[in-house]
Amino acid sequence: MRKENEKLKSILSIITAAIVGAVLNLTLYFGRAEVFPKGFQVYPDWFAIEWIIVSLIALHRFKINMILWIGISAVAGLMFSFL
Repeated sequence: MRKENEKLKSILSIITAAIVGAVLNLTLYFGRAEVFPKGFQVYPDWFAIEWIIVSLIALHRFKINMILWIGISAVAGLMFSFL
């Protein structure tokens, strides 16, 4: 019975590693697409870089609720696009 448990744990750890890799890949892909919307030949989107830094500080240092921060980010993005 214990050996079966170890097999299950090893399979689940492989699946977890694959999911973490997929999430990291998507993060890098969407991050590049947001910071450099027209490719690397053009200047980066400085508002996006500043907002990423503000978000990291707000979420890590001040422990802001993630759902609340998503709403704040959506409003900030809409305001920036209309200006």
